[in-house]
Amino acid sequence: MSVTFRHPLDPVSIGEVERTTAFLRDVVLPEKGFALCAPVEQCVSSVRIITIDAAEPPKALLAAHVPGAPWDRRVMVVLFYVRRRADDVKRAFPENGAVECVVSLGNPGDTTAPSLVGWDELPNVQPSICADEFEEVERLVTTDKAFLERMALRGLKNPEMFMVEPWSDGFGGEKKPFRAVRALVWVRLAAPDESGYAHPVEGVVANVNLVTGEVKVDDYLSHPTPADVPQQSCNYGTRYQRSFRNDLKPIEIRQPQGVSFTVKGRLVEWQKWQLRVGWNLREGLVLYDIRYKDGPIVRPLFHRMSVCEMVVPYGSPSPIHNRKNAFDIGEYGLGMLANSLQLGCDCVGEIFYFDGMLHNSKGEPMVHPHVVCMHEEDVGTLWKHTDWRRQDLPGGIEVRRSRRLVVSFMCTVGNYEYGFFYNFYMDGTIKLEVKHSGIVNTSVDPTERYGTHLNNEKLTAQIHQHHYCLRVDPCIDGPNNRVVEINSRPEDDDKNPYGNAFIAETTVLETEKQARRHVSTEQARIWVVESTTRRNRAGKPTGWALLPGGNCMALCKPNSWIMNRASFLRYHFWCTPFDERQLYAGGQYPNQSTGEVPNGLLAYTEGDRNVVDRDIVLWYTFGMHHVVRLEDYPVMPLAMLSVTLKPHGFFDENPALDVPPSAKNGCSHKAEACDSRL
Repeated sequence: MSVTFRHPLDPVSIGEVERTTAFLRDVVLPEKGFALCAPVEQCVSSVRIITIDAAEPPKALLAAHVPGAPWDRRVMVVLFYVRRRADDVKRAFPENGAVECVVSLGNPGDTTAPSLVGWDELPNVQPSICADEFEEVERLVTTDKAFLERMALRGLKNPEMFMVEPWSDGFGGEKKPFRAVRALVWVRLAAPDESGYAHPVEGVVANVNLVTGEVKVDDYLSHPTPADVPQQSCNYGTRYQRSFRNDLKPIEIRQPQGVSFTVKGRLVEWQKWQLRVGWNLREGLVLYDIRYKDGPIVRPLFHRMSVCEMVVPYGSPSPIHNRKNAFDIGEYGLGMLANSLQLGCDCVGEIFYFDGMLHNSKGEPMVHPHVVCMHEEDVGTLWKHTDWRRQDLPGGIEVRRSRRLVVSFMCTVGNYEYGFFYNFYMDGTIKLEVKHSGIVNTSVDPTERYGTHLNNEKLTAQIHQHHYCLRVDPCIDGPNNRVVEINSRPEDDDKNPYGNAFIAETTVLETEKQARRHVSTEQARIWVVESTTRRNRAGKPTGWALLPGGNCMALCKPNSWIMNRASFLRYHFWCTPFDERQLYAGGQYPNQSTGEVPNGLLAYTEGDRNVVDRDIVLWYTFGMHHVVRLEDYPVMPLAMLSVTLKPHGFFDENPALDVPPSAKNGCSHKAEACDSRL
């Protein structure tokens, strides 16, 4: 990763993180009375650094920015703090919470000393769990005497084979005045590289206090024995497979003349598209300033686009499992858990990679290589027509091949893998694909009421759902936009004598509460963001449509803790006026949130503000309902969700008419046909 700054929307560099950390460690924290990452046993006020990311500049600054002109680079730092006082160092629960800290680094390239712009302490607010804490939890649990005793009753005596997996504590009706994690346990029985998810240690939950380092073990089996741990192994690794298919011929993807995209810093240009590839530790991939060149004019489409939150609720009411509803973005961070992608495995063809950045809780940074993959793909037919009267004449058959630019990243969150693929097409379509793989979360349930048995030992994969929220900040031909909903229905009887007629009706969504909407396949419902200042050649507002793909309703009860905490699940579609403080559908800090006070989208929209002819934001919640199959185990074949954004009256005609015909020798290297005479 280069440390050279290029644009206000670029992610933080290694150098910027180092400067920020040094300033906090040497200047700010001593002034505030904190040490950096002091051990618990020292009983001193301490902080750990959760995230260091670029503070996104205001839109007005971006609009006025001129390349090379000076400006103020700012960094947002989220800390977890514990404040101990001399007279209460022995308190079980000293004051703790989050700090939002803004540091100015001055004009990039200058030697100006950093300065503190903001310091806001938020007591009893828990920021996301960081990677260091994952390791700390595993160390604390596997050295805890009570935990080892409960494991020994099951015949499990080798801690090196234990898989202690920290889950966010969530909320179960009890407010905890400290940073808490619930750890569930699996074990590798036969070998260090076998899949431990075949062997859940049912009944054991280790509750960890990350302020004091204390571990409290709950065992929901009163008389556990070795028979309570499933013994059958089921492995997916290469060395465990007895044989492989031998009839696969190579498929080679070559671009001998090079790729069709250009990259300047984080700015990408491809087939009339322009976009900036951003990155942060919470959301991972963020796309900025998406535009499309229409003739001589580069027209603005979207200021910012990202999957801003996700939650995975599991369906078992068991005391062990009922709080398994991880907010994988707000409670952990997809950027923190992103994979370093590998050529030939994760990405195939002529690939361009973007690096990311990781840091530990001391703020020590490191390059996170190849976190974003970008490449072109052939995706079949773009458009085609055969004039059957002239098909033997020149121009009688017209067909064009379609390509797409794919910008993607993948991450591993515990047992699951998630891939987020933004696909840009030559006709102006943007399609987000969310891909799921990895290993289904396992337990032991003799009833099979809340899951699927995977073998005859009652090894169970619980029923669950994956919900996502796509945040889209549009600027369709400028900042003044509105949203309309289009529903289709049969025509009224008095105008429909033959019963064949149906119509599409358009409704302007004028306020936030009116814009709380659900998907409706019965009405083929779509939503269109329209410009309120520009019209197309038909005299209608230019627009861009959101077309739902597969989706489901959240099945948790409306008054459940999880539905109160994840209020964005209540509706599929939301619209709000732009507010730079409202970035996340589940609220700023979902970790250990209670939902007793509305947060996230429910709170954002409670004021019922006007959303017509102004700078607005769309939020689309989409999900996958997963009743696990036997074929999903021991590793899950890819399952995919998608949502599409498509021009809707934005262009005056098909914008892909100028795509040239493919060269005949580029269509096929060898043609064979089945003889229809046989």
